[in-house]
Amino acid sequence: MPVRVLAERRCRQCGASIGPRRAPGRRVAHAIKYCSRQCQWASRRRPPVLPKTKPIILVACAECGQPFEQARTNQSYCSVRCRTRRYGRAQLRALRDRTERQCLECATVFAPLGYGDKRRLFCSTKCGLRNGGRASKAVRRARLRRVLAERIDPMVIFARDVWACCACRVETPRALRGTVEPNAPELDHIVPVSQGGAHMEANVQLLCRRCNQLKGGSPSQPLTASRPQSGTQCDAVVYRI
Repeated sequence: MPVRVLAERRCRQCGASIGPRRAPGRRVAHAIKYCSRQCQWASRRRPPVLPKTKPIILVACAECGQPFEQARTNQSYCSVRCRTRRYGRAQLRALRDRTERQCLECATVFAPLGYGDKRRLFCSTKCGLRNGGRASKAVRRARLRRVLAERIDPMVIFARDVWACCACRVETPRALRGTVEPNAPELDHIVPVSQGGAHMEANVQLLCRRCNQLKGGSPSQPLTASRPQSGTQCDAVVYRI
């Protein structure tokens, strides 16, 4: 039986010459790649992992002005004391502010009564619950249909569309919100949620009550007509099918 002879090799660990060697019946890895088992074990040892060094960033505290090292990229205060002092002063300033403001839900002008009155955005608890409940209900309905959804404030969309119907361009006063008047403002989905449309700002628009009823659940795009004079009624609307 002929004897197989291996060519001369170099050890992968120390580089020493292994030399021609007779291959045994059962090939062993270290007999070909390494000169000894010590070299084989040394090659399996992983090099030590050096700790990652982070750059030291010094910024000025937004409250006391003293430089400090940032632990996070968005850290603005050197300590909890400075942060509490800044936020506490802002809350106290907000509590002392008794200027008149407009309710985000019913547009009623109101002013906080004084200490203990936490009304800042809505004139009453009823308006606050109504505004939050409407936005949450729309998100829940969209998620039940497995479509993309985000929290949308209808008043923000109405202000974006300048309180005018996107189909017939009739004016939709804020005072008619929630009524059954033909030109009452209503939030409409360009592509209905029932047809797979997302409940997002890019897919909603302002429509008057009459145009919204004529549109129904069709995923059509309204044709924008010329805006009529103030106070006119919406008689018809044409949609691109």
